[in-house]
This record gives sequence, structure tokens and C-alpha cells, in this order.
Amino acid sequence: MRVLFVTGRLAEGQVRKYAESLEIEVDVVSLPVSVAALITPQMLVEHLKGVVSREKYDAIIVPGLLRGDVSAVEE
Repeated sequence: MRVLFVTGRLAEGQVRKYAESLEIEVDVVSLPVSVAALITPQMLVEHLKGVVSREKYDAIIVPGLLRGDVSAVEE
């Protein structure tokens, strides 16, 4: 299983440290915002477009406080 964690700049170090402790393949991408909760679905799609392919990850984990429909990421 390969997972992508999406976060903001402030939490990036902690998320990477946590990812290293897992027994699965994990990549971390930090969007250009300080606080991950400020990431919008549109920002997420625009940032991941061209960087992430659907075939590469089994799951993409986004911040829990992200508001809106993130189903566009699947496309």
C-alpha cells in the first residue's frame, strides 16, 4: 500500500516523522499554506495536478478540517 499525506508547512515535520514510523510506503506533500486547515479543495486539486498520478497511491490523506468536497482529487 502506498499513501500520500497532504499537510501545511507548520505540520510538515511532524507529519514526516509520523510517516517514517509506519510500515507502509508513505509520501508527504506540503502545500504552500502555514496551517493545513486553510487548504481548500480547489487548492488541493491545483497543487496535486501534474504532480500525483492516480495509479501511484492507494489513498490520499487530507487534513481533517479541510472543508468541502475533495472528490475532484480522484479525477
